[in-house]
Amino acid sequence: MKKSFKWILSSISLSALSFPLIATSCPKKTDEQDALNTFANNYASNVVLVNKDIDQNKAMDKGAYNMPGLETGYEIIDWNVEKVGEEKVKVTFKIKNKSGKTSKPITKEFSVKKSSTNPGGEGGQQGGGQEQPGGSQGGGEQPGGGQVTPEEKKIEIIDEGEQTVSLQGNWKLDTFTFDLKNGKVENIKENWQDEIDSKRKTVFYSYKEKKIHGKTNKGQKPWDGEVLMTISNFPFDICAHDKPLQEKPKNGNYNTSTFLKVETKDNHYLIKFRLYDFKNHKISKNIYAIRIAK
Repeated sequence: MKKSFKWILSSISLSALSFPLIATSCPKKTDEQDALNTFANNYASNVVLVNKDIDQNKAMDKGAYNMPGLETGYEIIDWNVEKVGEEKVKVTFKIKNKSGKTSKPITKEFSVKKSSTNPGGEGGQQGGGQEQPGGSQGGGEQPGGGQVTPEEKKIEIIDEGEQTVSLQGNWKLDTFTFDLKNGKVENIKENWQDEIDSKRKTVFYSYKEKKIHGKTNKGQKPWDGEVLMTISNFPFDICAHDKPLQEKPKNGNYNTSTFLKVETKDNHYLIKFRLYDFKNHKISKNIYAIRIAK
């Protein structure tokens, strides 16, 4: 009888020890959710860091100010922005990962500039760069574009029209809408052309930072190169115009290449690119270029 009791007790003990083994897989879902919430919160902090002190009216439009690039497989959903007084905005959004899981709503409030107007004019010129009667640019800041200086007149974005290119994977060419006057290219590094990769004649676009980088040294990543300029108010990210896709060696899929070709002309440079929509795997039929006068 004692032996039977010990055997039963031993069986119970072993069964009890097995319970944690069954439960170990459960926390994985919680870990994924926590990681996604942390990622969303960090992304929101970057949005604030990049866009603080911009014009309040400009900040009300998601497409009109700088949004740091998301990691592949994530997207912003349920975006909302509202004014808080005259010098702040509050943004709220969620981030969804490739498995369909959604972060909790993330809310950030940050300071912006009080919306300004142009004395005697019709208010801000969307995209900037449009001269007032008589050739003046108008006073104050212009939401969506800002004041236009003589230096900025040397820079423009041009549309070179449709050009076919072969695509791999499930990518396809499509028509994109791009109001060129809204796109902004700023903070041009002096003698930036000296940083063009001399072998490939390219510069590198970092979608996370919305910056264009120059050549690198051996062992460096493409985004370690000098920052040559920043871009904003583009409807989508940009990729190479001639070879927009590159194969991923690990799985054979294709993603976009952001090594942009630079062409040198008699009196200007052309940094050529196409637009791409990562979510829908579309690349623009049209080729565009940042034209910078010498």
